[in-house]
Amino acid sequence: SGEVMVGKDPYRIIVSQSCVRVLPLKKPKSYEEYFWSDVVGAVLHQSKEPGFVLSVYCKASRRLKSFSFKSEEAEKWVRAIQSMSFFNRMPSEESVYRRKLKIFINPQSGRGRALRIWRRVSGFFSTCELDITRTTHRNHAAEVIRILDLSSFDAIIVVSGDGLVHEVLNAICNREDKEEARLIPVSVVPAGSANALAEALCNRCGLETSPESCAFIAVKGLPTPFDLTRIKTESAKCIYSFLMFAWAFIADVDIESEVFRCCGACRFDCYGAWRVLFLRRYEGSLRWVDEEAKPQTQEGEFLYFLVCNTPFIGEGMNVAPKASIDDGYNDVMYLTREVGRSGLTRVLLNQDGGTHVNLRYLNYLKTNKWSLTPESDRGVFSIDGEEYEVEPVKAKVLHNYVTVLTVNKET
Repeated sequence: SGEVMVGKDPYRIIVSQSCVRVLPLKKPKSYEEYFWSDVVGAVLHQSKEPGFVLSVYCKASRRLKSFSFKSEEAEKWVRAIQSMSFFNRMPSEESVYRRKLKIFINPQSGRGRALRIWRRVSGFFSTCELDITRTTHRNHAAEVIRILDLSSFDAIIVVSGDGLVHEVLNAICNREDKEEARLIPVSVVPAGSANALAEALCNRCGLETSPESCAFIAVKGLPTPFDLTRIKTESAKCIYSFLMFAWAFIADVDIESEVFRCCGACRFDCYGAWRVLFLRRYEGSLRWVDEEAKPQTQEGEFLYFLVCNTPFIGEGMNVAPKASIDDGYNDVMYLTREVGRSGLTRVLLNQDGGTHVNLRYLNYLKTNKWSLTPESDRGVFSIDGEEYEVEPVKAKVLHNYVTVLTVNKET
């Protein structure tokens, strides 16, 4: 513990095993305390007088709260707060811990809000060392990652939608040193239309989905295993999917609604209503291995086909409520021809809340290996929201293959 100044008023700071406590010496009973799980960190402030800034994330209001203190021992306080905040122990060396992050910002993501969102959350990263790349073209991030020294960073943070996350993860998994590269944590600050990974991570951490919550996870999160799905196509492509694979209705809406990107997430609802009226059917064959390792087959016409690796495919869209990011399975859902428009509409109206899985005509299964053979190349595939040509594919779940960041869920 020790004394610091806030303006002209003396305060005492007490660093304990569980929290940091700030007491005004004139009114010692009106103290404030912050648990280490909520402390973002501390940094020396830029002024003539020695001092430091303590940052705390108030989860209820989703706001970053900062306190500025004057102290001749500012460096000592910063070392202690950083060490307790990240490692829950007092510092054993003179250097100050600073998380090293590689940041990719896509200014064109979603409705072009990424730079504005970054400015909004940049205060969370004041205690970190940052290397920032603003992407200017498709596969820009992949080009950087191919030659990046990943050992220089603690994590990669994507300020964009799910499309750039897909690009980053595929670049990592296609490096020559992928067995080491895939261990670097990847996280996201949502700035796209759907923001499914942000929803999945915040849900896992018990936080409300927001750029602030995701920035907090990026700065304070711990490495957590995450499944990927490896999809091999007949044309010899190898694609790594972290989110979902869609065909038929879901893929049509996801990809063809891109022309309404300026509308944000509501583009899916508007274009989805149009596609229900002018419904397409796709013929093909689905094969999978069930949870008892027995081969299964479904052939015929499909209206709706969706494979999920996470519970969410967008903000508030809990389409696969039985899924988990690390259970080693894909959750496969499909509707066949006989369901028709009315059945499809019921599924769509209930899928955001996850209650569509109770509808008897929706087929819902879990598998770690599946294949799909469309009868023709009509339509599109949507893999993590990215467009791919329709062709036969074989997929396998790679259990705990990559790493993301999460914070402990509060009870």
